[in-house]
Amino acid sequence: MKSILTAVAAAAILAVSAVGAQAATTFNLTGNSADSSSMAFSSGGIGMTAYSAREDSSVLSNAGKLTQTSGGLGVDLGRRDSDQVDSFGIDEAVIFVFDQVVALETVYLSSFGHFDEWAFFFDTDNNGSLDEVFLSNSANPYNFPTAYVGTTFGIGASGTGFNQEAFRIKGLAVSAVPLPAALPLYGAGLAVMGFVGWRKRRKAAAQA
Repeated sequence: MKSILTAVAAAAILAVSAVGAQAATTFNLTGNSADSSSMAFSSGGIGMTAYSAREDSSVLSNAGKLTQTSGGLGVDLGRRDSDQVDSFGIDEAVIFVFDQVVALETVYLSSFGHFDEWAFFFDTDNNGSLDEVFLSNSANPYNFPTAYVGTTFGIGASGTGFNQEAFRIKGLAVSAVPLPAALPLYGAGLAVMGFVGWRKRRKAAAQA
């Protein structure tokens, strides 16, 4: 299984007040019927790339394409799939990778019904993959009571019980984590990415 490797090994979950995060920056994820494997966004001097994914055993992996409408981002895995983030057969998600360490504050959803439920993914155990942290059917928008700090997060559908979730991700609000608070996370991320590159080069050499 090809897991999404976090750009920063952000095992720490810190409160915004503790790291001195700056004012919130909101990413508007709505658009005009785009369809792509990834999409880049920028707001308030922060860059972010979104990717489509599926959930395998509570871990996210790349799959399918992103869809974008006036309601926000969705996922299309093919096989007559809807273009929303849904749990029809396979639990889908969107992965957000930021170009700097941020604290995730708020998620905005659209087409979110009364019985829908969504899942949040984060690298809580510092193993280089995004794992399911919690499920929520809380009112939209959802303000995170604890700020998850890192560069990579996931928001997805989780089909539990008889429910089949379907919604879009309309926006995210994050706060940049200024240096030196972000240095330990950034350094850990560089170490992880360096190790991953070394493993890939070693495998390629062995197959040559």
